[in-house]
Amino acid sequence: MAIVIRRMEDGDLKEVFKMWSSLYKEHEPCGTMTLERLQTSSKIWLNIYVAEIEGEIAGFINFVRPGFHNLPLEDSIYVGELFVKPEYRRRGVGKALVKKVIQLGRENRDKWKATRIVTNAENKAFWENLGFTPMNDSGSQWSHEYLIS
Repeated sequence: MAIVIRRMEDGDLKEVFKMWSSLYKEHEPCGTMTLERLQTSSKIWLNIYVAEIEGEIAGFINFVRPGFHNLPLEDSIYVGELFVKPEYRRRGVGKALVKKVIQLGRENRDKWKATRIVTNAENKAFWENLGFTPMNDSGSQWSHEYLIS
């Protein structure tokens, strides 16, 4: 089973939106996400990568790089949503998606002025196994960080 991680394409939009919607069945923390808003955001400031297995999208991750959107930590890449379809969980899909963001952070560290990747992780063990550490700032909504070296 080969996992291919790639940037989301227009043809993936409906499937990614369906997965995104399943994360927030009744409540979307940043307002109501629509298909059109997701498409526009992905062209301007929201980076979305998908995991593909045998031609089917198995999950996605999104992130915002430094300098986009009004986020408080100016040196950080912000991981927003990470979603893996239930039938593909515990197969390394989520890990591969996060590793892609780490790779992109390293490759673009100077260009993006990024020194860390942050997340508001719910599954602490998952993130910590990938090298993320708890953040000390208890007032921050961001729970874990990964220092880009």
